Amino acid sequence: MSDPVPEHDDRTGRGYPLPHRENTLNVDADRLRDAVTKIDADITAVEVGLASIDAVVTGLGDRVTAVAASLAQVKQPAEIAGIPPVIDLPCDGPDCLPSGVVQGGSGKWVTRPSGLLTWAPAGTPPIDYDPVTGTWHGLLAEEMRTNLLLWSSGFGAAWSKFGAVTVTGDAVAAPDGTLTADKIGFGAGTAGFYQNVTVTSGVTVTGSIWLRADTPTTVSLISNDTPSTGVVSKACGLTTTWRRFDVSRSTPNTTVNLQVSGPGTAVVIYAWGAQLEVGSSPTSYIPTASSAVTRAADLNVLSLSRVDGWNATEGTLLLDFIPGARNNNWNRAVGLDDGTGNNVIHIVNRGNTASLYAAVIADGAAVADFQAFRGPDVLFALQRVAIAWAANDFGFSVNGGNTVTDLSGAVPLVTRITFGTSSVTRANGWLRRVTVFPRRLPNPTLPLLTAL
Repeated sequence: MSDPVPEHDDRTGRGYPLPHRENTLNVDADRLRDAVTKIDADITAVEVGLASIDAVVTGLGDRVTAVAASLAQVKQPAEIAGIPPVIDLPCDGPDCLPSGVVQGGSGKWVTRPSGLLTWAPAGTPPIDYDPVTGTWHGLLAEEMRTNLLLWSSGFGAAWSKFGAVTVTGDAVAAPDGTLTADKIGFGAGTAGFYQNVTVTSGVTVTGSIWLRADTPTTVSLISNDTPSTGVVSKACGLTTTWRRFDVSRSTPNTTVNLQVSGPGTAVVIYAWGAQLEVGSSPTSYIPTASSAVTRAADLNVLSLSRVDGWNATEGTLLLDFIPGARNNNWNRAVGLDDGTGNNVIHIVNRGNTASLYAAVIADGAAVADFQAFRGPDVLFALQRVAIAWAANDFGFSVNGGNTVTDLSGAVPLVTRITFGTSSVTRANGWLRRVTVFPRRLPNPTLPLLTAL
C-alpha cells in the first residue's frame, strides 16, 4: 500500500523535497530519497556541462595558438618591403574600401560565410565567400550581365514541361533563406522543364541553377539550341545541400534554352535561381519576374588625390586575386590610369590562355608587357602578383617567381586606381588585398612579396 500524500510538501528553491516534523517517517524517507536522486542527477549534468565548456575552451585556445603562430610566421607586406604602403586594402568587410569608391549602379547577391545568399546594396563593397567551405573570397567585381530567363525562381507556367512533371511553388527555404524555392516532381521516363530565350547568333551562353534533393539523386542540366546543333549536358549530383550548377555552350542560332531533366525514375528535387546569360562563366544571381533583368557593371574608383604620400614617379603594386573568368577578355583586376587607356599600369587575367599579365602604357605607347602562364590553376585559385615601376626600370613577379624586368620606358602619369574595373573590362573575379608602396622595390623583394 502506498504512502498517503504528505500533509506538508516543503521544498528548496531548486525544488528538492524537504522533510517535515508532522510527516510520517515513511513519507519523509521517500522524500529524502527523491531529493538525493535529483541532486545527484543535477550534479552529473553540471559535470557534463563543465566538460563540454572545457572542451570548447581548449579548442578555442588551440585556434588562438594556431592563429598566433601563423601570424608570427607570415610577414606582412610592409615588413617585407621595409617601408609602409600608401594603400593597403584587405577586401574583407563592408567598410574595406574608402567611402565613394564603390560607384556601380546595381547591388548584387553574394554568399556569406554561412553559405546564405545576401543582398549587397549599391554603394556597398560586395564581399563574397565560398558557398561550400565558407572561405573568404574577397571583393567580387563583375561585368554587366542580363538574366534572359523569366520567372527565375518560379518554375510554373513560364517554363515548358515534357513528360510527367509537377511543380509546387514556394515549398521550401531557398539559398537566400526565403520560402521561395519550388518542389519539382519528375515521373518515371523522360521528364523535365525548360525555357527558350532569344540571343544573337554566334554567342556563348551560360546557364545556371541552384538544385538540391531530400535523397541524393542525379539530374541533367542541359542547353540546346533551335534548330539543334547538339545538346550540351552536365550530370548534376544532388544532395540535401543547395548547390549551384552551370553549363556553357556556343550557338550559331538565335534560340537557345536551359533545361533540367530527371533521371528517368520518379524523384523529387528542389530548384531555385535559374539564370541564362551571354558569357562563358556564370556571374552573381540576377532575379527576374515577368521580364529579363540587367545588372550593371561594377565600378570601383579611388582618386589618387585622396592618397597621402602618393609618388607619381615610382612605386610597387601588390595584388592578391582569385580569377573567375573563362573568357578571352583582358579582365582587369586592378589598375592605375588617368581615366583613359593612354596612361596605364595594370594587372589583368585572361581565362582562355590561363595567364596573368601586367602592362605599362605611357602616352598611348606600350612601355612594358609581362606575362605569366599559370596553367589551369589560374582560375578559382589565389594568385599573388606584383609589378614595380620607375623610369627605365620595371619588374614583375607572380606567386614567388623570379622577377622579370624591362629596363626601358617612361612612367605614365596616372590619377586614379581602379579595383576590379576599367572603362572597358572587369575583373570577373575576387580581389582579396591591394597594396601600393611609394617606391620601386628591389627585384629580390618582389618574389618575397608574392610568395604564397
